[in-house]
Amino acid sequence: MSSARRNDPQVEASPSPPAVDRLSKLPMELLQKIFDDAYATDKPTEPLSRTLLPLFDRCVWRDVKVVGDKRLVAFSATFQTRPSVGRHCRTLKVQHLKSPAVSQASLEAVFANLPNLTKLVVHDDWEMFLDVLLPAGRQALFPFSSSIRHFACLCKTQRADPYHPAYLGSLASMTNLTVLQLILRHKSRIKTLRSRAHGGAVPLPPLDVLSVSVSHGPSFDSLHLLLQSVPTIKTLVVKHYEEPSSLVKVISALAAPEHVAQLFLITSSTLHSALPAELKQLAGLKQIIFRGNFSRLGRDSFDVLRALPLERIEVCKKSDISAIELSLLVDGPRRLSSLKKLKLDNVDGKAGDVADVTYEDVAMDFEPAGWELPMWTSSFGYDDYLDLKMKATKANVAISGTVKNAARVEEKWEMAILALEDDSEEWDLYDSEIDEEYWLLEDGCG
Repeated sequence: MSSARRNDPQVEASPSPPAVDRLSKLPMELLQKIFDDAYATDKPTEPLSRTLLPLFDRCVWRDVKVVGDKRLVAFSATFQTRPSVGRHCRTLKVQHLKSPAVSQASLEAVFANLPNLTKLVVHDDWEMFLDVLLPAGRQALFPFSSSIRHFACLCKTQRADPYHPAYLGSLASMTNLTVLQLILRHKSRIKTLRSRAHGGAVPLPPLDVLSVSVSHGPSFDSLHLLLQSVPTIKTLVVKHYEEPSSLVKVISALAAPEHVAQLFLITSSTLHSALPAELKQLAGLKQIIFRGNFSRLGRDSFDVLRALPLERIEVCKKSDISAIELSLLVDGPRRLSSLKKLKLDNVDGKAGDVADVTYEDVAMDFEPAGWELPMWTSSFGYDDYLDLKMKATKANVAISGTVKNAARVEEKWEMAILALEDDSEEWDLYDSEIDEEYWLLEDGCG
């Protein structure tokens, strides 16, 4: 064929030979290892070939996260056409559901096709998941009952007594559970119930983690039965803990309080009262975690902590606690000798460029671009933290967490202030201009 003819657009090019799928010819065990390594962090976007579709499904469906109502609809629809993908699913997380986007039958079809599920986490603002997973008055059997290790329902409900044994029958067949999280909040306030929970407790295996919520209204009898039914618990999470009496009831219901090694207290409002003395029954407690406003915990509460063999104390984000009381816990005649670590995430910040800080920012209490100044509190101030840090260093107690970054931001901010103050003439002039502008406004001029 001549050169002119080769360049003629009217002449069709010879079809390319089909790509050779050499990858599909490898042994399946080797292919699985290749896919596991190649997609350890990111999932493949599409199957490479029909032959490799099972490996694609294995990667894509192994860990599934469904966010929002629309995604749940699409997820459920997949099980109508390809129910076989469910066998690959090991972890399923569903969250941010605001309306009943799918039918109860659709959800039941999904869970009927997850035979190898090991972790299930549901955040739900409506009750259909509860009706499917923890139906009233009967034990729902799922194909994953023997494989599930982590079962979490963090749901809003109008069940008057959500921990009643009549709702928890499905848990009896989950014999290999190690983590059980039942954070059940009422959509609206429920009247206090006087009736007792009838029937026996649902038998449960020893748990690494048990999470429960305590709220006003429902009878404590059902939650008491649940707590007693667990032979041992390593980590106990108590959410919506508002008063010492509720924590006293939780501790008194534990079958083996001495086996609890970690306690996580979460409150949604300012805790006004002290930690109860009954906390001392947790004789093996090594770690306590605070999330919420615990700024009013005083000397009595910290004396309770001194009676425990604590090695680690954590304070979470959006939380508050007394830095002075922590300092006394760390060093001095009343120190907690077993304490080794403090993890403080209650304060954080972000440092920008010192050159971007202006006189106006300082005078008007503005936050310069690129800066996020730490939100120190009256209970946990910067100077109090510096004192805590000094005593912790002396006592060989390690401090970690975002508070260390907050302190660095504070130091850099002070450097920016000093840099501005070095130019005293310009600083005084700016102050005068601010004063003049203030008085002009007071006189009604401007």
